Amino acid sequence: MLTVPQAGVLELLEELECLRRRQVEQYAAARYGSRPKHVGHMLRQLATMGKVQADDNFVMLPGRKPDFDVIRAVDVAMALTGGKMDFAAKGGKGFTLVFSTQGRTFGVAMVGEGMEYIVPMRVRADADALTVIFLLRDAEQRKCIRAPGNCYFAVEDNEGYHFFK
Repeated sequence: MLTVPQAGVLELLEELECLRRRQVEQYAAARYGSRPKHVGHMLRQLATMGKVQADDNFVMLPGRKPDFDVIRAVDVAMALTGGKMDFAAKGGKGFTLVFSTQGRTFGVAMVGEGMEYIVPMRVRADADALTVIFLLRDAEQRKCIRAPGNCYFAVEDNEGYHFFK
């Protein structure tokens, strides 16, 4: 039988397949008040049961490989919510991740180099239903993107993620 935090972490992994260990720790701390030491014990138990594979860096469902776009999108969600997500899942229609927190739903869309004109069109129809966060490689990409008003942009630097309009 699983504990509530184990079931919650497993549910999140079933949606996302692989996370960084620190993301699991942050999520468990925010959602269940779990300390990193307890998360380590919990992950060892889940690994012993064959439910997850865990090492110092990643926690994933057995047989899965890291999807670094999803992991980066989860980093954005964690930076925005402090780990207090009510729901998170791989997105569709141009979104890498869809998540909700405090009654708001967000979609994270990756914008690779040269994709500045295409990505906003893929998510434009969904922009009314949720807040879109475009994850950029650098802030210069923003100049090339025409996006609806409820869209934000995120760029990673040495200090974490910065959000802007």
